[in-house]
Amino acid sequence: MDKPSLNGHSTTFSTNGKHSFRDQKDSFKTYLSLLRANLIPIIAITLGCIILTLIYVFNAKDIYKSTATIKINRPQGSVLSSSLIPEFQDFITDRHISNEIEVLKSYRIREAVAHSLLDTFNTTKENDKFYYVFDHNESNYSTLLSETALADMLINIVKIDQKRGLDVVDIVAESPAKYEAMLIANLYAKIYQNFSLELSREELTTLTKYLKEEKEQKFSDLAGAEGDLETYQRNGGLILLDAQVKNLVENISQLEAQKNAAGIELNSKEEEFNSLSNEIGRIDPTLTEFLKGKIDESYLREVQTKIAELESQRDIEASIPRDEALKQKTIDEYNRKIDPLRNTLNDKIKQMELSLFSSTPEDRRVVAQKLLEASVGVESYKTKVNTLSKLLSKYEEQFSKLPKQSIEFAKLERNRKATEKLYLILEEKYQEAKINERIKLGNVLVIAPGIVASRPSKPNRMLIVFMGTLLGLGLSLAFAFTRNYFDHSVKSPDEIEAKVTVFCHGYLQ
Repeated sequence: MDKPSLNGHSTTFSTNGKHSFRDQKDSFKTYLSLLRANLIPIIAITLGCIILTLIYVFNAKDIYKSTATIKINRPQGSVLSSSLIPEFQDFITDRHISNEIEVLKSYRIREAVAHSLLDTFNTTKENDKFYYVFDHNESNYSTLLSETALADMLINIVKIDQKRGLDVVDIVAESPAKYEAMLIANLYAKIYQNFSLELSREELTTLTKYLKEEKEQKFSDLAGAEGDLETYQRNGGLILLDAQVKNLVENISQLEAQKNAAGIELNSKEEEFNSLSNEIGRIDPTLTEFLKGKIDESYLREVQTKIAELESQRDIEASIPRDEALKQKTIDEYNRKIDPLRNTLNDKIKQMELSLFSSTPEDRRVVAQKLLEASVGVESYKTKVNTLSKLLSKYEEQFSKLPKQSIEFAKLERNRKATEKLYLILEEKYQEAKINERIKLGNVLVIAPGIVASRPSKPNRMLIVFMGTLLGLGLSLAFAFTRNYFDHSVKSPDEIEAKVTVFCHGYLQ
């Protein structure tokens, strides 16, 4: 109930709950009145949006999607270095897959796909199976796009994505023609696979040729060393050496073989580095100097030197015991010392790689990474050669102290053994490279070719109609509320009563 107050206003003793319910009821009535007053515009706007949506839906082209899935294997590195000299680092990370994806997106691959796509159309002449090969700016849609224009278009209709944490890449092609979508996806996979195969075989062919030349040279050197030794013996020279001298000759010959092997790999890495430097120098001359400065850091050199020393000592000491168990124990002890150093070096080089990639444009990253690998390889093998040279000089000093009657024969025997060891290494690597060249399948495997889609992937017509209806309702309600907001006319007796009450309340105050 209401009770008059001292200033003439009434005081309300009703509960908040009753007020709230009455306010909600009044508000609901207000909204209903608002909707009734604007019913025709609301219906008209909603129907208009639905009709426009239906027109779009019925005229929208069906888009078909086809996916070809490939697996990109990580390269295993040089055949020559696989067991000849241990690698100092492991560059094979997920960035390799990212680099290959950039190759897949490159203009070279797109141009080859466009060329094959146009060739396929010219062979089949089935217009209904193709869409993007035609120039849609022409009224009759019978003129074919140029190879360049089609290659430029492919970047927008093909998506290439790596599956998270895997070496698997999806090539997704979309087209209003289901056959064309399938064809584009499979052409991408096939052309990239052939590109990878040709590249890997080219590298192996170059390596095989290089190994053959080196092997033949060392065979000639070995024949000469054996001839010199035989001539010396025939002329009455010393034939037998004591155990200490034999051991010294064996160690020196092994060090010389390792040094020569490291020198061969160093030459290979230097040729690769110079070739890449010339290639990237035309684009970014500062990158080579940047890498050289990073590789030349003293800390990096110290770790490389320590690893090279331990590996050389390991190989020498492991060659002395005849017992295989003792030999393996020696190798394991040295490896326990080498592994932490190699992990430290790997971490440092990975940091360099991250720094390089963050400051290198995407189109240069593939060449930049190869340049980094070659650069580190050059410095690694330089360190190896220098370390072996220092160790060799210590043995040379002992060798020079041999009796005069033994030293001439020891020199000949040492030369023969060192040449023989290196020749056997090169022969093994040459045969391995020849086998790999014949059976090389490339680093790319197509694990799921694209298929012709049974239904369109888009547009989702039901969803579009639903969203169009929601949009129509939203716009019509917005129109109603906006119209009411700017409309100050009196629409009902209740509004007159409310305005009078407000006026009297203000006047009494």
